[in-house]
Amino acid sequence: RDAALHARGALGESLLHLCLRQLGGAPEYRQLAKLLLSPLSGPCDAAGVALLARQHYEGRRHRGLACLHLAVLADDAELVSLEACAECKVNKALAAEWASLRAPLVAALAAQPHKVTVTGHGASAALATLAALDLAEAGVPVAELVTFGEPRVGNPNFAAYYEDSAVYPHFRVTHGRDPIVHAPSAAAGFVHVGREVFFNKASSSYQLCGRGEDPACSLSVVLATGLDDH
Repeated sequence: RDAALHARGALGESLLHLCLRQLGGAPEYRQLAKLLLSPLSGPCDAAGVALLARQHYEGRRHRGLACLHLAVLADDAELVSLEACAECKVNKALAAEWASLRAPLVAALAAQPHKVTVTGHGASAALATLAALDLAEAGVPVAELVTFGEPRVGNPNFAAYYEDSAVYPHFRVTHGRDPIVHAPSAAAGFVHVGREVFFNKASSSYQLCGRGEDPACSLSVVLATGLDDH
């Protein structure tokens, strides 16, 4: 069990992967995921994911990026306002992670003359979205933001503020049946930002989509259970 949980280093994304395997996929994956997760939390439904995020991220047992993934994906995670926009709500764990990185990154990047491309995958893509916005406002020359498999970052007010404030192109790359790009849910009040670039399952073609939520792209996927597409 320990070897399986630590196979990707500092838990990597393994907790997230196990939760999603328990929710969908072949029966043997669900059974194995349930066994591996049993000592850590309750069932891997929305409440279980939120509990796991709180236990592992918010102060008690911080164990790497997997915890940030879980915190960012939960519909009922605690939200906080941006300093520059009181109505703009984003995930508290995500905001805290960026706050811990902001000062050294701004200092390092502002001191060099080159334009900066910001990128990230999964929860790190959501983090990169906050980072690029803040870095640009701090005077860092952000050339573009390219994210992969990005979950939704904030509420509609955040999305509106982001679209008005981001002075760089943001390409949000999505792939096939990736479930991460559908979380947290739109029903819980979260909205995508940036311009989506939707790749098919085989990655043999892509579609340049509209900004924000485009129903013709990843939103058109009826059953987004392809964890291997993330």
